[in-house]
Amino acid sequence: MTDLPQDSLPAASPVSPFDAYQPPAAIEDAAPPGAGSAAKLAGRIKALCIVLIILGGLGLANALMGTVGLLVGQQIQAAFPLGNQPGVPPRIQKLQQDMQRGLQAVQDRFLVANAVFVAAHALLAGSLLAGGIQSLRRRTPGRKILTAACLSAIVFELIRGTVQAFMQVQVMSVTTHFFQEMMEISMNEAADAAEWVAWGARVGIVVGVVIAGGWILAKVVFYGFAVWYLRQPAVCEYLDTDAVTAVIV
Repeated sequence: MTDLPQDSLPAASPVSPFDAYQPPAAIEDAAPPGAGSAAKLAGRIKALCIVLIILGGLGLANALMGTVGLLVGQQIQAAFPLGNQPGVPPRIQKLQQDMQRGLQAVQDRFLVANAVFVAAHALLAGSLLAGGIQSLRRRTPGRKILTAACLSAIVFELIRGTVQAFMQVQVMSVTTHFFQEMMEISMNEAADAAEWVAWGARVGIVVGVVIAGGWILAKVVFYGFAVWYLRQPAVCEYLDTDAVTAVIV
């Protein structure tokens, strides 16, 4: 059998629009326009909701510990009183007891404010949890709950931070007076050590206030960003449309 020359083979004809078989279109062509940006938007919203849920959970834990402190804080201090250590001079024991009474007096002056802060913190934390979960599920009230909770959290953090700063100033006054008295009754060879301890206590309180202020500022900035982002038109359209409705449409 004679082989046909290559030039005599029929050339492949281009695909006709009337052919029964059509090659599948590219996957990129099948994707709807804007699908990538919608997926990025959903990812950013999910990340924001998760962070707010975590803050809500931490807030509830903080409120629970604050409630325990308000209920049994005095009993715990009474169970471990200062000034009863064996071998400590009576005057130093009296100074320790005075310092404990002074710190307790500061706590008593801010007792009502702290109770209000604990209750408000629990309410805000619950709102962050509820709003975050509802927003993840794309339920209509979720975004509004989150926005209201973040706005309230900004006011709450600023007020509570201001009150706590005043409280720390009074605590510093009590501890400074205690260490000054300690330096006066200390022996000459121990005076330098007592002074270093006093300065260490002051620095510790100042560093604690600075760290707490930085944490408050970070939360206020984040809550402000969350309010701004949740009010963006694309975010409103995404979250204010229920997930079931979006699937049906």
